[in-house]
Parts: sequence; structure tokens; C-alpha cells
Amino acid sequence: MRLLICWLLLILLCFVVDLVSDRVAAQAALPYMGVAMNVGLLMLGAWLTGLLVKRIKLPKVSGYLVFGILVGPFALSLIDRDQRDELRFAGDLAVSLIALTAGGEMKWHWLKDQIGKLFTIAGVMIVIVWLVVGGAVFAGSTLIPFLAEQPTAVRAVAAVLIGVVAAANSPAIVMAVINETQADGPVARTTLAVTICKDMAMVVVFAATLTFCKAFTDEDATLSGGFLLAVAVQLVGSLAVGAVMGAAMALYVRKVGAHLVIFIIGSCMLIALVGEQAFSIAGKPIHFEPLLMGLAAGLIMENLWSEVTDPLFHEIESLSLPVFCLFFGAAGAGLELGVFGEWRVLLVLLVIVLLRTGSVWASCRIAGPMVKLDPAWRGRVWLGFIPQAGVALALVMLVKNAFDSAPWADQTAALLLGVIAINMLLGPLGFRWALAKSGEAKGEE
Repeated sequence: MRLLICWLLLILLCFVVDLVSDRVAAQAALPYMGVAMNVGLLMLGAWLTGLLVKRIKLPKVSGYLVFGILVGPFALSLIDRDQRDELRFAGDLAVSLIALTAGGEMKWHWLKDQIGKLFTIAGVMIVIVWLVVGGAVFAGSTLIPFLAEQPTAVRAVAAVLIGVVAAANSPAIVMAVINETQADGPVARTTLAVTICKDMAMVVVFAATLTFCKAFTDEDATLSGGFLLAVAVQLVGSLAVGAVMGAAMALYVRKVGAHLVIFIIGSCMLIALVGEQAFSIAGKPIHFEPLLMGLAAGLIMENLWSEVTDPLFHEIESLSLPVFCLFFGAAGAGLELGVFGEWRVLLVLLVIVLLRTGSVWASCRIAGPMVKLDPAWRGRVWLGFIPQAGVALALVMLVKNAFDSAPWADQTAALLLGVIAINMLLGPLGFRWALAKSGEAKGEE
């Protein structure tokens, strides 16, 4: 009861502070005051909401997401659409730290024997989810309100893009649930590793798909080999830059070893800043991915200098709580929930969610015997591939920007955001249940 009262008082206080800070920021010309207030609001409010939902045996990450939705533009509007965009850099900062943690979980002595199995599972899942969801959307596209009157080419492109986004997962949610439950075992390790492998593959798959779709619908666009070079540079460059940063971080810990918290935050800011920079290769814009850079840095530190960097990872673990609160709170506030107001679109959305869930389950049932997964946990590991968050959201924004002059692209993006919202909220529940049933979640019944 005390926790609930504190939470309600916080919401009331946020209303007051939001009104005051907006007026002060406008009169004193302090545009970043509102950003600072929103960061504090998300961190504190998400933390309290996480504690509340934990009382009813739900994952804390679900509470973080719910609080973000509550203060976002579709509920209390304490954070509007413009303010959401201003939080993007804070999101990249959080992704960098989450990626460092995920990279540190990848032990090479285990990974080297599993890498073929991991990419096999990831590949089977991408293909099956893509074909099932994309094929179903195209088959029923004449029943979807915003696609019914479109030419066949546009309906095919929308179906292909919906299918490829449906194949994306969320390393951040997987990492958050593993961190919360302190899980360790084949289900946790396999889920995290496959999710990371899928993300790396999705960089290539999505870039190729988007380029093809643009050429298919735009007479002025042409297919070229330039995007292959750009994608390769983006993928390999992100990993290479991350590896160099990891080596530099290990060197700092070895030679200095002081003020590690400040050093970690500064390193993550650097990763996020590098990710914000745009480059051009063969006429194609690219940027290095904070997620891949953080993964490479964490991986190389853990597997080459584990004894040296152990103190660093301990400090990173201590920072995980505020980072998860900020990241998932901002993700919840960033969801576009207007799609739930149209019953026909809502029905399509629910069908896509069910098809995606079924195809993820089928993928694991098909890939399991191929890679000789242990039957004891083969039927549970698929639940870790249901959540979606940052990666899928980024792909949706790329779809929207690539076809910015087409109304169908905005509506397709809104539909996908609704699908992601459901998978973001319900996915952590299933994954935590799978970890508990597998006996890997410490202290979980």
C-alpha cells in the first residue's frame, strides 16, 4: 500500500513539475531542462512501477514499459512526441550499456562450439517468420483498410516489410529479464546468443530488403551493388570499432582502474556519439550501430582480459537498474497506440501477433532437431524470441522514412508499432516463465 501511495504521489508531482519546468524552460530559454526532467521522471517512475508489478509476480521490465506508455502522448501526455525524439540519444546511451553487458555474457569457450547451431536457429526463424507473416499479410491485403485500394506491387512491398520486421527480436528485453532473474543455463544463454546472431543477420537482410522494395515501387530508384558495400562496412565497421573500444577500456582498467562508474558512462556516451555520426560509402549513407559496437567491446573484454575487466563488469551490473528504467520507459513512451482505435486494424494486428507467435514456436520445433537441442528445454526456449523492442522500433522508423511520401507507409508503420507494443508487453512474461520452469531463474518458483 505504501508503494502504491508513493507511486500515485509521484504521478501527481510529475504533473506539477512538468507544468513548472515547461514554463521556466520557455521563459529562460533552457531547452534541455525539459529533457533532464523527462529523464528523471522515466527513471524514478519506471523504477517504482517495476516494484509494483513485481508484487503481482510480473517482470519489472513490463512495469517500466507500462509507466512509459502512461506518461506518453497517448495517456497523460507528460512526455509529448517532440520530447520523445529528444530522448533518442539517452536511448542510444542505454543501448550501449546493455550491449556491453550482453557481450560480457558471451563466453567464447561456449560460443565457439555453438556458433553454427546459433546461426542455424536464427536463420530458420528469420525465414519462417518472414514467410508466414509476410505471406499471410499479402494474402489478406485486400481486407486491410489502408492496403485494400493499393496496387499489387505496393501490397507486396508492405507484406514483405511487415514480415521482415516481425522477424526481429529484442536483446535488451532478453538481457533485462536475465538480469532480473539472475538466470544462467542453456535456455538463457541460447536465447541471448541466438537473439544477438539474429540482430547481426537482420542488418544485412533488412538493408537488402528495403533497397529491393524501394526499387520495386519507385521507377526512379535502381538496384545497385553499392548497398552491399555499405552494409558490409556498417556491419564490419561497427564490430571493429567496438573491438578497439573494448581494448581501450581494458587498457584503462589495467593501467588506471579508478573512477570506473564515470569511465563506463563516458565510454557509453562515446559509443552513442559514434553511432549518431553519418558517413557515406558508394553514395549510400551508413552509421555504426551502438548495439554492435557495445557487443563487440563487451565480448572482447570478457574473453581476452576477463581477469582485468571483472571490476568493470561488476560496476556495469550496478548501473543496469537505472539504465533499464530509462531505456524501457522511453520505449514505452515512444509507442504509437492510435492504431488500437480502429477495430479492423486492431483485428489485423492481433492476427499478425498470433501468426508471429505460432511461427516462432514452429521455427524452434523445426530447428531444434536440426541442431540437436536438448528436448528437455526445446519447448521453452521459443518464448525468449517473442519480445520486441529497440531493434524492431528502429526498423519501423527506417520503413517510414524510406517511403515518407506514401500514406500507406505511415499506416504500415503504425500497424507494426502496435504489434511491437503487444510483443513488448507480453513477451517478458513468457520468457520469465520459461526461465523459471527450466530451473535457471534463481529464487523464481
